Parts: sequence; C-alpha cells; structure tokens
Amino acid sequence: KGAVVRFGEVEIRTTLRERDEARAEYDEARGEGRQAALVTRESEDVFTMSITGIEPDVEVEVLVDFVAIAGPVESGWELRFPLTVPPRFVREDETGTTRADSNPLALAIDPGHRFSMKLEIADARDIKSSTHEVTVRDENGVAAVTLSRGKVTPDRDLLLSWRPNIEGSLGGILYAERDGDDTYFMLLAGANARGENAVRALNREVSLLVDHSGSMEGAKWQAADWAVKKFLLDLGEGDHFNVAFFHNDVFPLSKKMLRASPGNVGKAEKFVTENRSSGGTELGVALERMLMIPKISPGEKIARQLLVITDAEVTDSGRILALAKKESAGDVRRRISVLCIDAAPNSTLTNRLAERGGGTTAWLTSDPDAEDVTTAVETILSRWSRPVVESVTLELAADSLRVAGRETAKPARGRVRINLGSLMGGEPLWVIGKISGLRPEEPVRVDFDGFGVAVAVVTETRKRDAINTLYGARQIQELELLKAARLTGEDSRNELLALGYEAGSEKNAVCAENENGIVQKIVDGLLLDESLKYGVVSGRTALVASRVEKGQIVEETILTPNALPDGWDGNFMYSPIMGAPRMSCAPQRLIMLCCDSEPNMDEEDSPESTITIYDGAITVPGAGEVTLKEMTGSGRLSGLVLSGESLNALAGDGEKMDGLYVLVYVDGGTSPSARVRLSDLVRLGGKRPLNIAYDKNVRFTLRGDGDAATLEKLSLSVF
Repeated sequence: KGAVVRFGEVEIRTTLRERDEARAEYDEARGEGRQAALVTRESEDVFTMSITGIEPDVEVEVLVDFVAIAGPVESGWELRFPLTVPPRFVREDETGTTRADSNPLALAIDPGHRFSMKLEIADARDIKSSTHEVTVRDENGVAAVTLSRGKVTPDRDLLLSWRPNIEGSLGGILYAERDGDDTYFMLLAGANARGENAVRALNREVSLLVDHSGSMEGAKWQAADWAVKKFLLDLGEGDHFNVAFFHNDVFPLSKKMLRASPGNVGKAEKFVTENRSSGGTELGVALERMLMIPKISPGEKIARQLLVITDAEVTDSGRILALAKKESAGDVRRRISVLCIDAAPNSTLTNRLAERGGGTTAWLTSDPDAEDVTTAVETILSRWSRPVVESVTLELAADSLRVAGRETAKPARGRVRINLGSLMGGEPLWVIGKISGLRPEEPVRVDFDGFGVAVAVVTETRKRDAINTLYGARQIQELELLKAARLTGEDSRNELLALGYEAGSEKNAVCAENENGIVQKIVDGLLLDESLKYGVVSGRTALVASRVEKGQIVEETILTPNALPDGWDGNFMYSPIMGAPRMSCAPQRLIMLCCDSEPNMDEEDSPESTITIYDGAITVPGAGEVTLKEMTGSGRLSGLVLSGESLNALAGDGEKMDGLYVLVYVDGGTSPSARVRLSDLVRLGGKRPLNIAYDKNVRFTLRGDGDAATLEKLSLSVF
C-alpha cells in the first residue's frame, strides 16, 4: 500500500501514481542526483523496488505497508511469506510484457542479505513452522514469534501455522467493514457445516500431468517421478488414468483414458522411467491438451480429476486460469488439483488454479504434514475420497453483491444469491466481496448443497481498510489476468460484465485485432481507476517518492540478487531453454551460480558413497520405534536404497512390510523430515529419492510391527 524510505535522518514517503508518470519522476530525480524510490508491480506477487541517491556510510531503511491474509486450513490457519523469486519460464509471445519482468533481476546461491522476523499473533496456540525453526514467547498475552537462528538465508518461503484459541464447529462467519453505503466483507464457510454424510466410493478417472522442464531438474524431478509411480500402483482396476509429461511440448502416454489394468500400469511405469527429455515450461499448452482428452462415460457419476505436478514457475497465468474456468463451467468436468514441488513456489498461481479448477493444492517442503512427496500425494488422494460439497451459495438482503473472482450476483425479490464454488475434503472456503445497500436486520445465510445455515456477521467498528484493500487487490488481479488471457474481444467484454464492470460504449470493431485493442484499452482504464481507488499497486500504477534537494549524480548501479531457492539445480540456468531476455546472462541480468547437480536416480548402480543404516541385525519391538543409526555433522541426503540382494529377497514380502516405515529426523526435530514405507521402496525398485539437508545431526529410525524373518532380509543404505 505504501513505502517509507529513510536515508539517515532524511525521510521520503511514496504516493501512488500512474506508472509512466511515476517512472518519469524517478528517472528525473536520478538524473539530478536527488534521493528517490520507485515500487512497480510486475505480476500478482512480484514487485520491483528501485532506490537512488544512496550515499556512502549512510544507513538506508525501507518500511513497506501491506495487507496479507492467512489462509484457513483444516487444522487452523496458515500464512505463507515469500522470501525469494524463482526464475519463471516466459513464452515467446510474452517477451517484453510486464509479466515477463516478474523474473528476478539477479540470482545468487548466497545473495549477501539475511532475513529475520518478529511476528505477533493474538489468540493463537500450537504455533509452528514446517520451513524454519521458530521460537514462540508470550509477551503480555500475545505470542511473539521469532526465528530461532536469528537471521537466515532467504532461499525458501516462510510457512507459519497456528490454531485459534476459540474452538467450535463453524458453519460460516462474515467479517465486514462499512464504507458509507458499501460493505466490504470476508466470508469464511466451514467445511463441517453439513455434518458427516455417508458417501459411496466412486471410481476415478485421473490424469497426471508432470512437469519435466529445466527448473524441475534434480531433486524435484526425482520426487515427481517417484510420486507418479507410487500413484499408479495404488489405482484400482475400476479406475481409468492417463499420464503426460510436458516441457516445450506435451508427451501423453495415450490419446485416450486407459483402464488401470496391470498391463496398462506396467506400460505407464516404463513410460515414466524412460521419459528423460527436458525443456521450457509450457504449462498452459499441456493443461489444455490434457483437458481435451475425451472423458469416459460422461453420464456416469465418476470422480474426475486432473493432477498437475509442477513448480508452476511460469508467467502466462492469465491463459492458464482461463482454461480452468472454462473446464469448471462444463456439466461434466475434471477437477484440477496441484502438487507443487518447490521451496519458493509460485503460490499465487497454484492456489488460484486449484480454486478455479475446483480442486486442492498440496505443497512439498511446505506442508507440515507432508514429510515427503509420498505423503503429499496421499493427502490429495484422501481429500478426493472424502465428502465434497458441490455447491456453496451465499444469500443476503442487499441491492447488489459482488465477489472477487466470481460473477456478479443479480438481485431477486430483494435478496441476492451467489454461488461461491465447492468445498473439498474438509477444507474451509473463504471469499472476499463487496455489498451495496446491505440490510443488516435481515439474516445472512450460506447454503451447502441444500443444507442452509445462518451466518454470524461481525462488523468492524474501527476503520482499518484491510478487507477493502484485499477486495481491491483481488479485483485488480482479475483485471490483469483478463488482460493477459488474450481472449477475443467479445469474450473479454463478457468477462468484464461478469466482474461487474461496464464493457464500454464503444462500437464493436469488425476486425478481431481492433476489437481486442478496444477491450484492452477499457481494461487498462479500469486497472488505473481501481488501483488509485483502493490504493493498491497494479501494472498501470507505481509508488514513487523523491526529495527536492539535489545531490551527487549516480556513479554506480547495484542489483540486489534473489536467493536461488533451496533444492534447485542451478545447472539448468546455463541452458538456453528458458529463452526469455530476462533469463539471459547479459550484465544487467547477471546470474551467479555455484552448485552441483543432483545424482541420477535412474543409474543402474548405486552411488559409491553409501552409508549403511540397517543390516538386519536389529529387532524392532511390536508396533514400536527403534533407532537404526545417528550421524553428527552437516550434509545432504540424496536417497535411500535397498541392496540388490535385499531387494530380491523381499520381493514376495510386500504385505508383511506394509506397516514398516523408515523415519528420518533432522537436527533434533520431533517430527520426521521424511517417512518412507518399506513396501513402497520394494515395489518401486529399491531406490527412493531424498532431498534433506542437515546442519547438526540426522537420526534414522524404524517404526512398525515387523516380522522378524522379514527384518533379517533388510539391508538399507543412504547416500
């Protein structure tokens, strides 16, 4: 919303201006040696800040004011705070756009700066982070959260979760802020509002779309392939499936959905193992291709899903989200879910893709319950098998109702109804909207597939402008996505009407190019107006501040690099596959790299530097847990492997091993960083990728009720 920059004792405050005007003011100040600051928005979640007039030995302090929202989850609340910007693939037809500039200016293994934090959370308990070690202290009844290590390299997102002190079954609650005749609101609809209803198990029609782009090289690629093989082995013969890999092109296993017979599953496993090509990240092309594959038995009730495994580091989100919206509008649709594998994912796109696609999102390396990729996939599958509320409807008495990202509701008999979408497997649903002419004396209701509940309305008495700002930000996102979607002029006008905007009085053009130009001009105007109205930076505006007094002319420009996200294989950035100018090694886009590639998990022989952690000499007590090996020091674990003799000996003992797990604890942690079911390890060839770094120590344990004769055949090593 704003920024303050202090140069020693001098302070300048930014104001929101039209982008070109702001840039001109900043460039003029820079040319005259005046101190100035400029903040521009490149995409929904990427901003660039420029500061000029920095003098030697003068401390510069930057204060940024922003509004963020913690997402509701089944266990409470989650807040994701991004700390770095990974490189994103830019399509050739997007080169030169502001969205192409959402790539980092520079990257470094060590960017030279560190991140520290003090966060205060009221009325919270069970505060924890799956990504960073945190310390929680009570300060006058408020939880103060800091990083246990003080300062850390910003090479991954910070994910924080907590539970509210207030318990209870939530049907729905509406938080409101009044602004004259308008009411801005955030509605939280509870996932348990209907109660537990018996739902019969459905056969599944599942498509797997797996990212094999350059940014997935190394540990992420290995994890994705493991996930696919594990998923295929768990399909039932009543299910249908397809598998496709994508980078510059799309490589499907079949042009139609296949029955999950042993023969087809074996064919798919071989397809996964042999498909090793790589390239760019044409996610939109791949998604559309998979959605075009004919569905089986359209008249039959089947759980239809499309699971995308990716890091989502792309810039063409407008077209991708337009595809998801089109699929959701059909009578027979596939729900789109995303398993995002990255330490610093493109969370804005993945969340919106799952939201519009009616599916869910799971995060590898970010979900507290997802110790490894197997757990992440199983989490998504369990959500699919649990009750789903197909239709959630909000109804209230008002003149008009608009919900960000959804079609504007039309009043009928003094009340307004709007469909908010679906609830998936126990997860709450939240939306932000704007009501004109709300009549608060009449009830607000939420309907869950015909089961209606009254909603508690909590009106904020103090003017905070938090919900107002969030609503404006979502509307601006929708407009920018519409602009980037490159729809036809007529389709764009329809989308504008659905968002509650006039489509313009200009006469429709005959030629498509001219019609598109007219609509783009309308969208640009709306972006500017909405940005200035809500005080939120858009692609058409920028925050700028400059000092009147002149100083020395700028002699040197320094780029502050972003950290290469943890787990990325830097070698892919030497390849020309990324293609976009932003990704080149030109001086103004300097990229610094110094890391080794991950080992190839597909090699016939095991790596030479393996460490044995179990050789059949330890007896595990019934349903207990025993330590296999402890190692001190620092390092990285790349994989878990069964010896060849052990793998052959255990080939027929799958059922006896279902309850046995190897757990990996890192640096004294009480929750395992990895959990590997031994039966999966045997079924999938005896090699399991790991990507675990440790600074102090690592401990391996064996958990479960193991058959003594089976345990004697085990020989486990890590590398």
